Amino acid sequence: MLSSAYGAFGRADSVAHREKLLKDPDFESHSTWRLNYCKYSCPPQAPRKADMRGDLKYLAAAAVMLVLCASPIRAQSTQDKDTQEKPTQEKDKKERGGQEKDTQDKSSEKSDPWYNKINPAKLIKHYKSANDQLASDGHLEDNLSKQLRMQGVLAPDRELQDACSDFKDLPNCVAVLRLSVSLPVDFTCLKWNVTGVKPKSAADSCAGPAGGKAMPLDRALDLLKPNLDVKKESGNALRKAHDDIKDAGS
Repeated sequence: MLSSAYGAFGRADSVAHREKLLKDPDFESHSTWRLNYCKYSCPPQAPRKADMRGDLKYLAAAAVMLVLCASPIRAQSTQDKDTQEKPTQEKDKKERGGQEKDTQDKSSEKSDPWYNKINPAKLIKHYKSANDQLASDGHLEDNLSKQLRMQGVLAPDRELQDACSDFKDLPNCVAVLRLSVSLPVDFTCLKWNVTGVKPKSAADSCAGPAGGKAMPLDRALDLLKPNLDVKKESGNALRKAHDDIKDAGS
């Protein structure tokens, strides 16, 4: 601290001024006190380096205190911000979770596996045997029997159900009846080859299918007529048989 005086100023004045300063509540007793005495007037004095160093110390201390006080405030502000953001984040997370669950539920409904929508029983095609088809439709049996008798394919004294026994389907039965007349070929032998079941009236000359297994019509015919165009003949016979069945059912 710097005090300036001019004019008549003695030691007693200096002591009195110091006591006055000590009584001043704003005066710091540990501060450096300097008295500048001038005869008439005192020019402005630059502060000493020691005083400047003291001021710098106070400024540094004030800066440290400011930083220390600002850190808890900044930490509290960050904590409050995190506290406010946490419920918002949890709310957003719950909303997203609900939306994802709804999307998964809708997706599962749309992507229902195809095998849950199809009845396996409908995938299995059920074929009626020749006799089952004739027995379930009396109109078909009567009309077909009349047509085949008129064409000379079925003997007048023979029943169609008896001729078609053991055949797995009606078209093959009618085709075998037609081939037995058109080629001609033994009906019981050809029937045995096609059905795999030996008829009671089968002649000893009939060899039967290999291993007793049913055979396609062309291969069954080839066993009896090896020099014949069996594919053409069997194809024609099956086509006419389908036409006969269609006409009889209409």
